[in-house]
Amino acid sequence: MLTEVIQKIEGRPMTEQRKTRKPGRAIRRMKIKDLDDGRQLIDMVLSAPDHDYATEIYYDVKKIEHVMSVEVEQL
Repeated sequence: MLTEVIQKIEGRPMTEQRKTRKPGRAIRRMKIKDLDDGRQLIDMVLSAPDHDYATEIYYDVKKIEHVMSVEVEQL
């Protein structure tokens, strides 16, 4: 399940048509932690194209199944 979430965040190609697109978001650093209630916390640094707004990234990650909470910081 975590692998699927990571693939969706990076926007990995799902079809042959998407494989021809330019690289988009990429995870630069990631930390995964088990929480006491059995859930996992993923803390990551994501690089994205300049044309991606922080709000767009927030909403894209928020709509991924099993994601319960999102925090986005633009550096």
